[in-house]
Amino acid sequence: MEKFWLLNDTVDGDFGADWWLKREGLKPGLWSAFRWWWRNKAYNYLLLVVPDWNNGEVDDFLQINLTIPKKQMLDEEGRYNAFTKANKEKGIYGINHYCYLLNGKVYCNYSRTIKFLGLVIELQFGAGGNEYRFFVKP
Repeated sequence: MEKFWLLNDTVDGDFGADWWLKREGLKPGLWSAFRWWWRNKAYNYLLLVVPDWNNGEVDDFLQINLTIPKKQMLDEEGRYNAFTKANKEKGIYGINHYCYLLNGKVYCNYSRTIKFLGLVIELQFGAGGNEYRFFVKP
């Protein structure tokens, strides 16, 4: 039971942060633990299996599919940033699917943000940054 904390990212306990439990109207228990884990994508557990790139230099890059307008993919200095993910919080909707070669290993990433039945749904699969990604978030 001592490794249960790996499924969470809070010092408040395995059942969820106090502020979150209050907001959701939950009491500490297995249901709140599962909900907290799902909300945070098992963050601490994912850190055990991070890709070994940590912002290395990309040797080769292939944009497979991109429906996000390129003007939305500019960084702070106005340069095109192909690594931008589809993201509902930033208002970047569409598909961004790419693969790249880094330190002799191939990594791929697929992200898509869509509006469906009045909901905004974000999907991410693949690797990038300092973690592997696999989540669907309404």
